[in-house]
Amino acid sequence: MPYQYNFVKNQHLQQSLNCYSWTKVLVGDQQFSWSEESFAVAISRQKAVALGKQYQQNAVYYVEHGELFLLSCLKDKTVKHLGKLVERCV
Repeated sequence: MPYQYNFVKNQHLQQSLNCYSWTKVLVGDQQFSWSEESFAVAISRQKAVALGKQYQQNAVYYVEHGELFLLSCLKDKTVKHLGKLVERCV
């Protein structure tokens, strides 16, 4: 997706997050050959998936008790455990 399109979509999402505690984060693959700006937000799984659907995302990351999960926003509702969050932070 073009950078400008992502920038505009992120601006709209940021406005939707104003009533939550949130911060910007940079996410990417393990080598960071690909990365993009994103948000870490203190919300429930259900709200995270609902926002993901609203902003046409296939999935969202979710952290619970220090464990990182990938939650599908699609009909399959797949949940994939990705391990400890601390192991993925640089």
